[in-house]
Amino acid sequence: MRRGRVCALLLFSVVWLGACSGSIGEPEPEEEIPGEPGAAPAGGPASGPGASPAPGGGGGGQPQGPGGGGGNPSAPPQPGVAPLRRLTVHEYSNTVRDLLGTAAAGKSLSIDSDRAGFTIGGPLSTATDASRVIDTADQVAAAASAKIAALLPCPNVTAATEGACAREFIEKFGRRAFRRPLDGGEVDDLFAVYNHHREPAIGYGFPEAIRAVVSAMLSSPFFLYRAELGPGKPIVDGKFVRFNSHEVASRLSYALWATMPDDTLFTEADGNRLSTPDQIEAQARRMMKDERFRETIHDFHLQWLEIEGLPTEPAKDAKFKDHTPELVQAMLAETKTFVANLFVGPQATGSLEQLFTSTKTTVDSSLAKLYGVTAAAPGPREITLDPKQRAGILTQASFLSMHADTGESHPVRRGAMLMRRVFCIDVPPPPNMEVGEAKAPAPGLTTRERYAEHAKQECASCHRLTDPMGFSLEHYDATGAYRTQDQGQMVDASGKLDLPSGAVSFADGVELAKKLPQIPEVQECLTAQWLRYSLRRNEFEGDKASLTAARAALTRSSGDMREMLAAFFKSQAFTHRAPATGEVLR
Repeated sequence: MRRGRVCALLLFSVVWLGACSGSIGEPEPEEEIPGEPGAAPAGGPASGPGASPAPGGGGGGQPQGPGGGGGNPSAPPQPGVAPLRRLTVHEYSNTVRDLLGTAAAGKSLSIDSDRAGFTIGGPLSTATDASRVIDTADQVAAAASAKIAALLPCPNVTAATEGACAREFIEKFGRRAFRRPLDGGEVDDLFAVYNHHREPAIGYGFPEAIRAVVSAMLSSPFFLYRAELGPGKPIVDGKFVRFNSHEVASRLSYALWATMPDDTLFTEADGNRLSTPDQIEAQARRMMKDERFRETIHDFHLQWLEIEGLPTEPAKDAKFKDHTPELVQAMLAETKTFVANLFVGPQATGSLEQLFTSTKTTVDSSLAKLYGVTAAAPGPREITLDPKQRAGILTQASFLSMHADTGESHPVRRGAMLMRRVFCIDVPPPPNMEVGEAKAPAPGLTTRERYAEHAKQECASCHRLTDPMGFSLEHYDATGAYRTQDQGQMVDASGKLDLPSGAVSFADGVELAKKLPQIPEVQECLTAQWLRYSLRRNEFEGDKASLTAARAALTRSSGDMREMLAAFFKSQAFTHRAPATGEVLR
């Protein structure tokens, strides 16, 4: 396949250069992109949620969430640019699975990057990166060899019809691989790949040449990247560009399923029936009822609360002898099942209140033991936890263990996480300030007492933001187990948080969790987090109208997050984009 690899690489380079000629208008690296890190989010601070402030980091001042800085929710929407991004490893594997019926194949790609607090595909900036792409494409095409025959549009191929069949295959398979119809030049280029492999110098037979074409398609930027380009001219809508039906189909499928469009979406796109808000909303609602939405719900919540890295964390408490890889997987499985059941299935409610307050969960025997309930059978089973001890996702072991330190709860780390991801209030590290460590654990000195003393240092302003949230979870040790005492003293988990919308007081984490669904900053932040996840960029002032509409849908539905999503997907933040600097609309 060496000659085929070279040809695929040439195709990759030619197509990529054509895509980057200025028609997409990707800004230069040093240029500030509206809605990107460095640009001010809607009404909030300039730093985005992807930043990881050090525990105890400062910043001071009055906290502001996505809506805290004012802004005019009735102002006309000003959609942002659509940054070019590569498929993530997860999206690549899902797309290959649905395109070719081949198992996960993206692990050999360059690792994913981060934007706005969620993963994006890593850049292809070196020869090694390009080689990995081509190697992976070759491997996928080889693994799918037996399946490719079933994808041919002409089952009875003869020597006389091979060329015509190859061209028809390119048009039909390419439409699915690129998520849009191919233009004549693209079909000609790929047909040239087929012919090149049939020539005597290589001498491939028909099946092998088709496999080379598949490899070339999988090496193309139009497969690898979410280009949001074509077919046809950009649809100019006032000062902005409206995505056409094929682009909307792709945006919906990757936002809701992390994969390519299904046949229904392709059919709707082909008929230009994804061009109105009602049409887009109808498809979004259909897709949210599909079991494939479960996987996206898993992915969003594990990334949102930064739980996905739990399997690589060391054991949090050496005294807890039952900490095993199986227990860690049980923690993740509990959270995945919990959130997926909120959104998909016959009992799904989409309830924001249940996300933060429900005591119903699914655990296996190892996790049941950590929660202090009667051991279940080896497999998972549904239980109801003690409502005085647990309330929703923030009191689950996965979150609590992930954001603890080895051997202790670490309230500053937990508090900073809650402020950043649940309230969208960043606490950046203080400039030119040495942040000291808290006292080491000592008999008779509780974790709260140690960190309360630590908060008296120069960075006290930021501790006023992080510490109340962290102290609210002091009933949970480093593993997430419930406790009433710390160092022989009764746990004090009470606190008060001053927000732009008003002060919030609580006796413990359970009481705080019950108040979270009604706090405006929490509602605004969750809406913004879904925008960041769906668009892989930060929100900015121009998204205000779209975010306001989505949050209004949440309020009208008494907190149904599915209604919030349906409203967002038909908003201009999702359906339109601003022309990039230097873009030529022709």
